[in-house]
Order: sequence, then structure tokens, then C-alpha cells
Amino acid sequence: MENIPILLQHSGEWDDNNNFINFHINAILIKTYWKFEQLLREIAKLLRKDSKTIVIQYAIAQGYPPITLCSDMSVSVYMELKKSSAGMTTLPLCVSFAKNTIAASTSSFDVAPISPEIAQFESTDMITTFDVQEGDDVILELDDANIITDQFHQNVEKGQIYEDKNLLALVMKQYAVREKCQYRVHKSCPRRYILECVDEICTWRLKASSLRESNLFKVIDFNYVHSCLTDKRFCSQKQVVSAFVAAVVQDKLVDPKTIYTPTDIQRDIQKAYGMDLSYMQAWRSKEKAMQLLRRSPSESYKKMPTYLYMLEYANPGSVTRLHTEEDGSFLYAFIAIYTSIRAWVYCRPTVVVDGSFLKSTYRGTILTAFTQDTKGQILPLAYAIVDSENDASWEWFFVQLRETYGQREGMCIVSDRHDAIWKTTSIVYPEVPHCACMFHLWNNIKTNFRKSQKQIKEVYFALARAYTVEEFNRHMAGLEAIDSRVKTYLMDIGYDKWSKAYSKANRIMTMTSNIAESVNAANKHAKDLLVMNLLDFMTTLIQKWNYINRKDAVESFMKIGAKYEKILADNTILSQTMTVLPSTEFLHLVIDGQTRNVVRLHERNCSCGRFQLDDIPCPHAMAVIEKFHMDSYKYCSDYYSIDYLLKTYEIPVNPLPDETTWQIPEHVSSQVVLPPKEKIKPGRPKRKRGIGGWEGNTVTCALCGRKGHNRRTC
Repeated sequence: MENIPILLQHSGEWDDNNNFINFHINAILIKTYWKFEQLLREIAKLLRKDSKTIVIQYAIAQGYPPITLCSDMSVSVYMELKKSSAGMTTLPLCVSFAKNTIAASTSSFDVAPISPEIAQFESTDMITTFDVQEGDDVILELDDANIITDQFHQNVEKGQIYEDKNLLALVMKQYAVREKCQYRVHKSCPRRYILECVDEICTWRLKASSLRESNLFKVIDFNYVHSCLTDKRFCSQKQVVSAFVAAVVQDKLVDPKTIYTPTDIQRDIQKAYGMDLSYMQAWRSKEKAMQLLRRSPSESYKKMPTYLYMLEYANPGSVTRLHTEEDGSFLYAFIAIYTSIRAWVYCRPTVVVDGSFLKSTYRGTILTAFTQDTKGQILPLAYAIVDSENDASWEWFFVQLRETYGQREGMCIVSDRHDAIWKTTSIVYPEVPHCACMFHLWNNIKTNFRKSQKQIKEVYFALARAYTVEEFNRHMAGLEAIDSRVKTYLMDIGYDKWSKAYSKANRIMTMTSNIAESVNAANKHAKDLLVMNLLDFMTTLIQKWNYINRKDAVESFMKIGAKYEKILADNTILSQTMTVLPSTEFLHLVIDGQTRNVVRLHERNCSCGRFQLDDIPCPHAMAVIEKFHMDSYKYCSDYYSIDYLLKTYEIPVNPLPDETTWQIPEHVSSQVVLPPKEKIKPGRPKRKRGIGGWEGNTVTCALCGRKGHNRRTC
């Protein structure tokens, strides 16, 4: 069980009979692998409370003293108890809060009013305060638990201490919106922060001062009572600025897949606070929220050396490369995680490569290389961020790929027919066959030959999937009868580039680059992210896939992957109507209707061509295996076995710790990486790439149906 729904009973108390009473109810979905810190963090986020004030307990039975969750072991014990219990209401978590807590908080859209009677500051045991006049220094003994760090803190009181002046300013903006009042900044400097009501005769006033030379700010005085007229305060709301709205909505933008538009922001702010935003105010607020979450574009490039260093540190054996120009301007970044490097040995040596454009501030392209595991699932090998998809960037990528993974026997590369890919693979991998995706090639045929496309399509895919030269030639004769120009076009490309029968490498079942397109779909929403966030998204995606595939492999009871198990079962069904005539122990003649096929089991060979190309018994071989009660799995490739699948995902992807805990050497942190020199294009970034070149819509000839010319120049 991966997710467990848990009932939360919070804001209550334990009575003398060990019963939790006077509580409110909420619910949370917990991952079974969560540690204590993550559980505490998620509950604090859900309840909008400071995690340092939260106490998590549960009772195993009525009347028993509560058990406190305080470590990873205690969380693991609770998870096991919860798995064996029935229903969501059993073993609820009872969440209470430590007394004398300052940082009370609420949901970003919770607009509960502040009580007019503000309590005095209570934490006398943990903090010693002095009466401070404006201009005096402040001397305090502090406890971290009493320093407010929550930007959604509501109860502003005299004596409270805030992490810095910016946090206090943000809290006061939200206070003004909730209380439907306005203020002006009387004084703001590194030492003082003084706010006054917009009405000069009003007594409302807040005074805060820094604690000596630190960033901490203490509220010295706060008179929250307004003595001005209501219309003075309610005439407008200048505190609804982008910084305030950004803080409110930023949690809704954490997931890059979430579609949250400026119009949505306008609606939510109006509903929660009764304030009307213009579209541009909402748009600027969203941009600022994105910057708060993901830094500025230039800072993202600046952080790349430290991120790559930590990735190698957390996953020893990984390969990262960063290439810049002489002045430090970014050019390329390459990542291959050790998990994938180790797994490559247990996968077919077929590499699918592709490039996809990015949509962030500085644009760029992500280049990727993938293969398939023994179940036919996607296994990312490497990925790189480059300035653009050109000869230089692709050559650099393939050089890093070859240095990392080397070259294996039987290796082949599959891609679309992008000129830069074909040109650079001939330079970096001259001995490795390069094959074209048959679907991309079909799109080219559709573009260039518009007549009889339905008939051409059927014959073309039969040609691509033909197992023998004789079968291929038979289909090619049919294609020539439909349109001889298509035969010439395919011949110029080279039969070995797109057909099984003529292929110089055993492509097995990787006839397309669909796995690359699947990954492009998976990271579609992440292409808006800044460069470092995109790299981290890809790393996290590999971590997620690695965990899921490893879990499936451990729990599998099959001997080969499910995809190939189905092929074997289908071939077994087809073999039941065939007649087997043995010649020797391993040599047999199999009659299939009007065809005769010779099967050589010891060579894993059949005259139909499927046995040796698919590396799995064909229907004719299965007829022999079934007749003599042999083990069919013995004749399947090791690359299809569950043993190889377990070895593929033997090494986990170690996640990176929080950035605040990183320890970076001086030679890494001092490395300067600037944004690419490419100028930022004005306007909103494009969400769809422009189609051009061999994929573009060009002039079509009305006579022959081919593109690139008209009837006058035909």
C-alpha cells in the first residue's frame, strides 16, 4: 500500500482519562515511506502551523496513555499498525500545539478576523524583554521557537520578533487586507520600521526595531485601534500589491502541471479578500510567485555548479558535465545518473535519442537518450540542456554519451531524421548503425506524396516490419505498383535505415522513437521551469520511475517481462494448428498451412526470421517446444528475464537533501556561470514549437502531389 488516508484530530487536548477531546477534524494522505520530518512538515503545511509547535500522538486503545511520534522508528511502527487496521477512523492522529506559541497561522485563503483584544506577549520563560524607546538598542536572549518565520502569521502583537523586516512587512500587508484598513510607511531603514494610518490624525501605529546588528525585528509598540473615519480606511486598498498576492498564491504553483492563470488569481483573491485585481496585477503577482518559488533565471544558472556537485555527491559514480564559454556564459550541461549507467549493462544496446525545445526565459533545448528495460519500459540514460539543437550541441552530447557508456556490441541508435543527429552520429559513432523511426519516416512520405496514401501506408508498414528479404521484396513490388516514386524515395534513404529485414543491427522491437516522445509528454509541463529546476525535475522523475519499476520487479512472479510473456502466449496459441516433423533433436520442419518452416532450436533460428530477430520463440519454434514439452523460457533472451530486470534497478536514485544543508567546496561555489548570451525575446514565450524544414507545410504540386514546388516548375 503506497498511500494511507489518515484522520487528523487537531487543536484538542487530552483529559484525565487519556481521551482526546474538543478537537477539530481534518484528513491527510500519507505515503508509507515517509520519515518523521516529512510527516511533521506535511501536517504543519496542511494545518498552517509552525512545525516546531506541533505534537503528534495517538492512542492504541481507550484509556491507554497516548504514544508520541518523535522519530522515524515511531512513524514506522504507526504505519504498520495502520496497515493492519480497518477503516479510516481507527488510530487517528491527535495533533496538539505547544503552549505560549507565537507563530499561529492559517490557510492562505482563510480570512478569519483578528480579535480586537490582543493578548500580551507571554513567553517570559524563554525570552527576556526590555522597554525600548525609539533610537535605543535592543538586548535580548532569544529562543528559536519564539522567532516568527511564517509569512501567513496573523496575530500581530507587541513584543513579537520576526525573522527579518521583509517578513514583518509582508505580514502587515496581509493584516491590512484582512482588517480592511490602510497604512503608510512613516520610516523604513535597516534599524527601524514604522507604520501609520493613512489618516494623519488616527492613533493606529506600529513601531518595530532591529535587534542590534541582526536581521531580527521586534514589534516595540502596536496600537491597533483606529480613531479615523471608516471612509478614510476603506476608500481603496493600496496594500494589495504583487508581493502580497504572490505570497498567497505561490503554493498553488508548486506543481508545474498545475494550470493556474491570472484570471484564476483574480477570482480567488476577490472571493477570499473581497479585493478586485486588474489582469496585469494578477499576472505580475504570478510572475513574482514563480520567482519566489524558483529564483530568478540568472540565479538558476549561477546555482548549476553546486547542484551538479551535490548530484554526484549523493549518487557516487554519476557523470555530470558543465560547459561554458570563456566569459562564463552557459552553453551545455550533461547528466547521467549512476543508476542508469549501471542498468545499461542489463538492457538491449539500442539507444533512442531526441531533442525538445524549452519554454523558459532563455529558451534552449533538452537532449535526451533512452533505452528499454527487460519489460519494455523506458529507462533514461542521459539528458542535457543545450543552447539550441544544432551540429555543435549534438556532437558535444554524443561525445559525453560515448565517454560515459562506451560502445557495446550490437549497439544501434534510433532517432527521427533530424540532420544534426545523423551528421554527428557518423562522426562520434562511425561504427554504430543509425536507424530512423518508421513513424517519422511515414510522416515524410505523407508530406511528399499525397496520392494513394491509404494504400501506401499499409504496404509501407508491412515493408518496415518484414522479417525476411523475400517478404520485403514481395511488399516492395506491391508498393512500386501503387507509386514508383515512393520506392525511389525509400531506396535513396537506405533500406537498412528503416526496415527489419535489411537492418545492420538487431533493433528487436524498437522500430520507433516513441519512448522519447513519451518522455517529452511526461516533462511537457516542466519545460517552463528554469534550467536548474528542470534538471532537478528530470532527476526526480528518474527516481520515481526507478522506485516503481524496482517495486514491480521485486513483486513479480513471472520469469520474463509481462510484455514478452504476452508475445510468448500469443505465439503458443498460433502454434496449436501447426504440424511438427522432426529431423534431429534440434532440427525440425514445421508446416503452417501452405508454408514450410525449418526450426533450429540449438541456434535459436527459424526460416521465418522472427525467432532470431525477436530473440523469443516464434509460433513455429513454440510448436516444437510444445510438442516435446520443453522449457520455452530457456530459448528467450536474457534481456527479457526478471533476473536482469532486478539487476537493472538494483541501485536506487538517492534524492538530494534540502539546499540549506549543502556543503559545497570553495572551488565549486566560486565557479561563475552566466545566462546564455542569446537575447531574451520580447513577449510571452511560445508554448508550441514552429514546424519547419522536412516537417513544415510547403508548397504542394497539383500535378505530382509532391511538396517543394508547384505545377509550373514540376
